[in-house]
Amino acid sequence: MGCTKDGTTFDLPITTPKNLVANVLSTSSISLSWNEVENALSYNVYQANELIANIEETTFTVDGLEYNTEYCYTVTAVRNETESDKSEEVCATTFDLPITTPKNLVANVLSTSSISLSWNEVENALSYNVYQANELIANIEETTFTVDGLEYNTEYCYTVTAVRNE
Repeated sequence: MGCTKDGTTFDLPITTPKNLVANVLSTSSISLSWNEVENALSYNVYQANELIANIEETTFTVDGLEYNTEYCYTVTAVRNETESDKSEEVCATTFDLPITTPKNLVANVLSTSSISLSWNEVENALSYNVYQANELIANIEETTFTVDGLEYNTEYCYTVTAVRNE
């Protein structure tokens, strides 16, 4: 350790935190972890260059985030009045809202050339894909669809999937 002219010693050195990892936990939370820094008394956690926490542990969970949104983080080590350089930035995207399979698909014959399809609404779905014999024939936002131009006295099979983003 060196001395300054006034006789006080320098503080212990600290280095930049390494191996910052972001793990998505849910639609609204991300867990961060990094390697411990020798001589650090605490750590500053930054989200998009804004300080969001000062903690003593090497893990931190960020809650209250928006679903399907990318967030980027850096961490610094802190000792007294000294802060290290920022770690490498890591980014993670929260999970999207969940969707399930549409239920109660019903096909009603309307005429010799058309069939009406209906199903239950799926929470968080933005649209629905309608398939005829495993071929996509429509992407719609409603829970009903009429298929026209069909051959009379012919069996047709349909499935419907809920869609959210990709």
